[in-house]
Amino acid sequence: MADDRLSRIREDEAKLAEHTRKSLVFWAVRWAIAGTGAVAIVVFTGDHHWLLPAAAAIAGVSLGVILVGASGNRKRLARARAEAEGRAHD
Repeated sequence: MADDRLSRIREDEAKLAEHTRKSLVFWAVRWAIAGTGAVAIVVFTGDHHWLLPAAAAIAGVSLGVILVGASGNRKRLARARAEAEGRAHD
């Protein structure tokens, strides 16, 4: 029973790592495109200089959400793993 739970936790850890990696790759692509667009708007119009700091702030917040969520999930899985390993040794 405990071994089954540990194997599910290992699977969840692998899925979380893959999900986090994909989220970070999509974040990088999304903000590379958005950043390029923001720079192009500012350069070609000569106006909307507020756009770059606003885009950077939104990018920072979205990256923070990804990292905080992944960290919380890793901590929760670590607690579950410790609990399952404790039961396995009993």
